[in-house]
Amino acid sequence: MALFKISGSEDWAVSEAAETLCQNFDKDNVRKKKKKKKKQKIIHKTKVMNEIKTKGTKKVKTISSSVSEKIINGKKRIKKKITQTILKKAEDETPLNSSFSEANNTTFTSKKGLKRKCSISNCKDETKNSKKTKQEIITKKEITIKPSNVNDQFQEEKGNSKKHEKKMNINEPLPNSKQEGVKKNPVLKNKQDFNSNIVKKRKDQLEKLKTLITNKGQNQQTSPRKHQPILTLRQKMMGKLKAARFRFLNEQIYSTTGQETEKIFRRDPEAFKAYHEGYKQQVRKWPLNPVDKIIKSLNKIDKNFIIADFGCGEAKLAKSLQQKVHSFDLVASNELVTACDMAHVPLEASSVNVVVFCLSLMGTNLKDYLLEANRILKIGGMVKIAEVESRFEDVHTFIKSCEQFGFKKSWMDLSYNLFYFIDLKKESNAKDKNKLPVVSLQPCLYKKR
Repeated sequence: MALFKISGSEDWAVSEAAETLCQNFDKDNVRKKKKKKKKQKIIHKTKVMNEIKTKGTKKVKTISSSVSEKIINGKKRIKKKITQTILKKAEDETPLNSSFSEANNTTFTSKKGLKRKCSISNCKDETKNSKKTKQEIITKKEITIKPSNVNDQFQEEKGNSKKHEKKMNINEPLPNSKQEGVKKNPVLKNKQDFNSNIVKKRKDQLEKLKTLITNKGQNQQTSPRKHQPILTLRQKMMGKLKAARFRFLNEQIYSTTGQETEKIFRRDPEAFKAYHEGYKQQVRKWPLNPVDKIIKSLNKIDKNFIIADFGCGEAKLAKSLQQKVHSFDLVASNELVTACDMAHVPLEASSVNVVVFCLSLMGTNLKDYLLEANRILKIGGMVKIAEVESRFEDVHTFIKSCEQFGFKKSWMDLSYNLFYFIDLKKESNAKDKNKLPVVSLQPCLYKKR
């Protein structure tokens, strides 16, 4: 509102024109102030950005006074809130009828739901000393207040009893609620059950350990350790010679056909014995004997089936199975074995249910062995192959080449470290023998040691 003095009179009057002029004037002033503030902010930002560019990673120390004042005010507010919360906690934590109340001849309790009694002088002192610093509050918390009444003593006894329960051993029995007249607590029951279960488990473990120790002691007394016999120089040299002969014979078997190896063993029958002795030593070092796994699988089939074991060795399959087994090898090591070339077996066509090649796909004419197996087997019969893992460049290519001979893969296990196990099912007779592919595996050669 603008007031103007009318000429010739001492009174003040208000005109509408003056009001509009004043309002417009005020609006212009407000706009100008806003523009100035915007310009100041832009100038301040440009200064800060220039300083950052010039100084690089250095901190900008020039901060506006308005921002610094806001930060200081915020800190003060936070400090006030902290002091208020600490005062409330200190008042809530004061025990009933504490020693401070005795000193002033008053009794006071916490504000929450309890009455406060104090004298007029003490109330005045409290109003004066209401504004306290942080240090005084912290010092009050550190002071240990001694119990003055029975209620305080009862609270301390509760605290000590909880600490004592934590320190109790597991073997100590907990108090009986029926005898002492204490109410049953479900939490204590659960603790008792938990502790009793732990004790039982520990006792069982100790008993098992005792039994194991006693059994070991008895075994040591009854069966002392078998020390390896000390070999003489002659025995060591003979062992090395046998190992060298086994390696030589092994290389010959893998690098020649079945007919040529048969001729070698007929000329020198002791060579076959030397080869099998070295083979037995190698089998002892293996974690698994593949013949044992094949025996387990053949025990599950029909007992009326007929089995042909190609490269049987000492005819372990025939000794351990109930089915009828025809055992074939280059040299007959016992009465159960028939000596022959595996490419020409003395059996009729489609007269066998299962053919086994357990580490016996040796030589350079594996094609002849697969053809003979196809000739002997009935349609639906099985070929079980067990070979060393290192002999296969690619298992899938080997299986595809076998499928051209009238077989189809029915099962395969490649989970073992040393050996692969493959089962092939006969679906048809082999046709166009001349067009069939050449099947080959890498030789299994033993290194010198």
